[in-house]
Amino acid sequence: MNDFLLTFSKDDANTASTARSSQDRNGLINYSTAETSTLFSRLSIDIKAISENNLGGEDEDNSDDGKCDLVHAGPSSLIYRVEDPGNKLLGGCTGYAALKTHIDEFPTEEQVYRLDNEYNISSHLSGCAVARNALRQTMNGGAKTLLLEWIDGVTLRTFISAVDHKPLQMMGVARTVVSAIGDIHDAGAAHNNITLDNIIVDEKNKAIQ
Repeated sequence: MNDFLLTFSKDDANTASTARSSQDRNGLINYSTAETSTLFSRLSIDIKAISENNLGGEDEDNSDDGKCDLVHAGPSSLIYRVEDPGNKLLGGCTGYAALKTHIDEFPTEEQVYRLDNEYNISSHLSGCAVARNALRQTMNGGAKTLLLEWIDGVTLRTFISAVDHKPLQMMGVARTVVSAIGDIHDAGAAHNNITLDNIIVDEKNKAIQ
């Protein structure tokens, strides 16, 4: 299943950022730096806590290094926002990266396939301005993870609910979404999970991502 986020510009799909990582996309990368070793150690603790149904209790304590925040827990995967000052470590362009990993310590073959497929599809669409960039795939201690370009903003669902938008503005949004989906299809891919929660609105820059 394809589960990548679309990226759109509100006014023109072609104006969305097309900055792409220069990192090697051909294979898995094993981290060896002290910073990433600390990061993955903390992720292992978080995954264990969530698997024991401890999510939603106290806020995650990042006072020691401030490098990682849990931002989403789905049925089979977790997404963290990982700090990358100067874009020197993870290969993004926003100072952060989205790290996606399995919620289960021993994921099923289907769950592993879905994460692999998300990376492959996102890499295939690396030249398409409307798909979020996949930075790299990693292995650490046998746990496969996916690093994606971090996109600031709120979901389209939140954006629609929070503000009374003019009909013409929302028609423009709809046209941009349709155009973006067309671009993805033209690139030979299909997104089978298009929802209001899979489209991000960058309110600061007035763009839909």
